[in-house]
Amino acid sequence: DMVSSLKLNATVSNAVASVIINSLSPCSLRILTGHSEYIHSISWNSDSTEILTGSFDGTLKIWKALTGEILNTFIVQYVSSAAWSPDGKMVSIGFFGGDLTIGSVKTGTNHFKKKFSETIRAVSW
Repeated sequence: DMVSSLKLNATVSNAVASVIINSLSPCSLRILTGHSEYIHSISWNSDSTEILTGSFDGTLKIWKALTGEILNTFIVQYVSSAAWSPDGKMVSIGFFGGDLTIGSVKTGTNHFKKKFSETIRAVSW
């Protein structure tokens, strides 16, 4: 399929609170805008069809990689780090306030939450 044939990378431009997607060819640059503050986390799902971004604007967004469409926006806290689960059904989210949450991508329901005394700097599965 088209996604797996592309070599995709993404970078974050905090100056404009946007995500820049480049398939490493000169004609396929896409800028995703939708956050109003700095983006602190970006993560591709396992098949590179969706992108997860977390921002200081208090939102977590899921984007369709090829079109840039925002598939879902979750109102949360100030996101410091976020990552997809290997099966793409869950996300782990670390927050500047020290909370760690694991939730459902489809419903936003929290399945796990723990409070730490420091900012969660990185999460992974």
